[in-house]
Amino acid sequence: MNSASQSQVEHEKSRRIVIFSIVCVIALATPAWWYNTQVYRASLPVHEIRQRQSDELLRATLPVKVDTIFHDHSGQEDTYDIAEISRTVQKRLQSVFQGAREKDLVINQPNINTAVRWSLGISVKGSRARGDKWPKDAHIDDVRDSFTPGSSADNGHYKLVLACSSSSIKGTSVHLGEDRVVFVHTNEACAKTPDLLFSVIGGLFHAEHTDYRRAYDTNRSTSDTDWDSMRTMKYAPEYKITVSLLNGNSQKAPATWDVQEAVDSYIQPFLQALSPLSDFAVDSQIQYLATLALTPEKMLVKGKVMNIFRASDLRNFVNSAEWNLASVVEKSPPLNFLVFIPSAENTPLHLVKSNNEILDTNAFLMPRWGGVVIVNPDEQTGEVDLSADKLEPVMSIFLSQLRDLMGVKAVEIPNTLRNARVTYETGLSGITSWELDRLVRTRTLQNIEDTVQTLNSILNMIEQLEAMPVSDHIQEMVSASLSSLDRAKKALQSNADGVARYIEAAGFARKAVTLASDAFFDPTMVAMLYFPDEHKFAVYMPLFVPIAVPILVALVKELKEFVQRRKSARSTQKQKSD
Repeated sequence: MNSASQSQVEHEKSRRIVIFSIVCVIALATPAWWYNTQVYRASLPVHEIRQRQSDELLRATLPVKVDTIFHDHSGQEDTYDIAEISRTVQKRLQSVFQGAREKDLVINQPNINTAVRWSLGISVKGSRARGDKWPKDAHIDDVRDSFTPGSSADNGHYKLVLACSSSSIKGTSVHLGEDRVVFVHTNEACAKTPDLLFSVIGGLFHAEHTDYRRAYDTNRSTSDTDWDSMRTMKYAPEYKITVSLLNGNSQKAPATWDVQEAVDSYIQPFLQALSPLSDFAVDSQIQYLATLALTPEKMLVKGKVMNIFRASDLRNFVNSAEWNLASVVEKSPPLNFLVFIPSAENTPLHLVKSNNEILDTNAFLMPRWGGVVIVNPDEQTGEVDLSADKLEPVMSIFLSQLRDLMGVKAVEIPNTLRNARVTYETGLSGITSWELDRLVRTRTLQNIEDTVQTLNSILNMIEQLEAMPVSDHIQEMVSASLSSLDRAKKALQSNADGVARYIEAAGFARKAVTLASDAFFDPTMVAMLYFPDEHKFAVYMPLFVPIAVPILVALVKELKEFVQRRKSARSTQKQKSD
């Protein structure tokens, strides 16, 4: 063998060793690469989450207990059975709130599907009054204070004080007290009060029951729109409230801005009442030279030229481009309340109705955003006094707007009582116990529904994106959310006294929806929504394809030569054997 042939053999041998080494490295490295790059997915309680989505497990009856105390001024207590009256009223209430007979309670009831998840289960327990808290000739206004210490402190437990066969009144008088007590004063005989009790008790809870049916009715038509819910903020465990003073008058600034004292006096009691549901952080700011994004219209009113805005203009009132109202990016949804002082050329500035009548409050609400109050300078001095006392009407408007944004709805008895005078006691904190109880129950149910939907959305997302990692802390949050959800459902069940633990249920539901939301928006989960497998291929292919092509070509060539050599060797061996 000459030197050229020997060199060729050595070259081919070296080339085979190199190719074989590369193949061996790839073969050995692939399992390690696969192990190190595989996605870790902690197991989630899929079956338990899917079960919670079923109507059977979500459907529940919210227990409400009404203790009815009879004061009979006729002296004929032995002619009727209070227990039988209570059973009659309770049976009729059950047919309404757990059936389809709303027409027995109110007229023009919306067409709502009767198969609903949530309903109110009202129990009525009657008893005779002990003592003489309601004298024979006394009116509601004279006795209601004496019953306040005996009122219920539990959400879902109420008292109805009934004075019947009274000669000191003509017709019926109803007063809704602050501390879960309702007073009914009538000249009817106690034996004839089932209809009256049914109308009063049913009327108190009918609007809440209708909201449940409307909110979770899948057959609701698009024309049946709940405008109140469109104003209400989506639930959050914490809100950020900012009270801003926007001064458009460059010549004069308010001498005082006692917003801290005003907020503490008028707003904080309301926020404190809502503490079982959410936390609130309140701050304030002042901005000068605040210009409007549009020019007001001129209108002559009683011989004076006024600047006005109509309802169609209010959508562009907030100058987002120049007013620095954006808060730092955080989890807490912002609520903005603006006190706007117009410039000298736009003073006085008023809001008008469609009939050109000036709006008394000079304020408007922006759904799911906040509210605005326009304060005009004094016509004589041009000054603006924003001391704590002068801010009272402004804070009253903000409180009303905050009630709408938080979903607080007034508890009122429908006009189903003939010749009845109905009065209501307002809460000192801006919300009554009746309204707070209804809000707690409503928000609790919303949070339970949102928790179930969010947990199922997490499962759907994981099933659709196979490369999405599921870390251990996601598993812990989902499991904790599911546990809190079950504890909330359990707290909604009636206890030995026939009353549910609504405040406790609200706390568990709040924790459940917070954990579910945190798990859904976790950075490790969200990142995979923007970096799917297609992006990985786009990154790896420019790096490995140029290297892989020569290796594959050389490997194919080597295989062909190997096959060719085997054929040559077999033919040579066959010739020698012949």
